[in-house]
Amino acid sequence: MSDLSSQIADVEARLRQIANHHPWLCLAIPPRTGKYGWPSVGEKVGPAAPQFGFPVVRNPRQAWQEPIVDSVNTLIGKAENLLFAVLEGRHVIPDDIVQDIREWEKQCHGFGWVRWLWFTTRVQHVHRYENYAQGAADAMLALGAVYRPEQQPPERLHLDLQTQRVTLDGTPHLVDDPKAFAVYEAIVKACPEPHTQLDSAGKVRGCKGEGKVRALYCAPKTGPQNGVS
Repeated sequence: MSDLSSQIADVEARLRQIANHHPWLCLAIPPRTGKYGWPSVGEKVGPAAPQFGFPVVRNPRQAWQEPIVDSVNTLIGKAENLLFAVLEGRHVIPDDIVQDIREWEKQCHGFGWVRWLWFTTRVQHVHRYENYAQGAADAMLALGAVYRPEQQPPERLHLDLQTQRVTLDGTPHLVDDPKAFAVYEAIVKACPEPHTQLDSAGKVRGCKGEGKVRALYCAPKTGPQNGVS
């Protein structure tokens, strides 16, 4: 799992944990004009009509609820950063949704995330999202599903110290001589990637020759002064 994928999964899990215990959390979504503020988290109050002066959500009345709201705001901040990090990489989000997310965020901070929330989850009302932590967790799950991390190339060269085998491009080669194997080990440490012409003379003492590791015979001369450094 890539680092970005693991971060997405972590935020999703933490939001889902909060949702299991605090379904009262709501998100107020004002019109994108900026006249009525920006998206905010709290507990449900009144009708979902900010354009008529209703607040949609309010700060919790009980002191123990305030840290819950703070935690959700912190996690949503991370979620927004992860959303835009995914947009900068490889993903399968439709182009029109990507464009909407960027444009909505330019119009008013926080609305890029709202656009993603609307695209990936079921919205109860255009101006209020109830059981918000649950919806945000579902949106993060969807984000992880559309992200396509860069694939790391397979390891070409590997040494097994126990069996004294050198494996190059999936083909194992047994090295019977412990001294020769020690030289191979030193070569791999100095030059992890195989080379058509291995320039090892300046990196590993006692090594000369051309060709890839599969064709390389490299053994130091007798004597500690010519051993592998």
